[in-house]
Amino acid sequence: MKKRDKSVTTLADVARRAGVSPTAASFALSNGPHARKVSPQKRKLVREAARALAYVPNQVAQALRRQHTQTIGILFPDFYADWAQRVMQGIDIAMDQHGYIPLITRDSWSPQRQHREILSLIGRQVDGIILVAPMSENLPLLRKVQKSGTPVLFFGETPIERHNFSYVVWNEGQAVELATQHLVGCGRRHIWFVNPGSFANEHLAQSRARISVFEALCEKLSQSHKLISRVIQLPSGVAAGEQIAGMLANERETCPDAVLASNDLLGLQIMESLLAQGVKIPSQIALMGLCNHPISASPSISLSSVHQPLEQMAVAAGEAMVKLIAGKEKHPLRIVFDATELCIRRSTGQPGSPLASYKL
Repeated sequence: MKKRDKSVTTLADVARRAGVSPTAASFALSNGPHARKVSPQKRKLVREAARALAYVPNQVAQALRRQHTQTIGILFPDFYADWAQRVMQGIDIAMDQHGYIPLITRDSWSPQRQHREILSLIGRQVDGIILVAPMSENLPLLRKVQKSGTPVLFFGETPIERHNFSYVVWNEGQAVELATQHLVGCGRRHIWFVNPGSFANEHLAQSRARISVFEALCEKLSQSHKLISRVIQLPSGVAAGEQIAGMLANERETCPDAVLASNDLLGLQIMESLLAQGVKIPSQIALMGLCNHPISASPSISLSSVHQPLEQMAVAAGEAMVKLIAGKEKHPLRIVFDATELCIRRSTGQPGSPLASYKL
């Protein structure tokens, strides 16, 4: 039998020094809900003892004992701009309160890589998986994962196929409707909706809703407001701003008086290119985005948008996953954040503002 290395500090050593039971010492060092079972004074004694003895918890032994690893896998399609960072900040608030650690990875919008990363997270025995941009090809695998006892939650997007998974999403159709109505209220009658033409629009429900709601609303207003509309699907990876500016230059007779971008960062690219072409915003073209990225409120940019409570959504996703892991929810959690807050800034002007004629 292998002898224990007496130079290695154990939990029993910490408990003995703090004058508490090993169970109390374990709870005090857990940083999870069990920590509340120990008085603040005893928690302080245990933590002081752990520091003094340079105690390092045996994470593997703890996981085997609890049948949990206290880890949650979070799978992003990419880490573009700071969106993933903002999502992680919100999720981490919820996870940290319950002692969970994130394992973060990405699938690069590849169904094959997403499949591989899901298997990798399961191999690391995560307690749950939060998936951004789920792909229909992997729904059979995810059903097996959930059936085996590891909860799955979709964040931001859901697949167009019917499913029985929990999710936290933003009502993107509602956001498009709010933005379009604002542009019409500003007197705009020829509106382009610019959307990245990617995998997302074909396979994800929220992305598809943006287009369908825009088309349905514009069809409804086409007679009463003489509204002309067009959906521009841009190929993935193109310089979106330059592409739109080039299209406008080629369509001098049918130029729009408003452009709605499917997200603020796309709107900012379009803004830079239009300004470089000498287009006056908003007198010639009103420009608007969706999601209300923090940079949009900058005085030098002032891009109108619809506010997306991204951080609150992320916190809700973290809390929902903790509940699912604890088995407190017997049915899928379906959390939808409404789009109700319009952020009117300089790029669209005020309702009823006069338009200027122009040619590129």
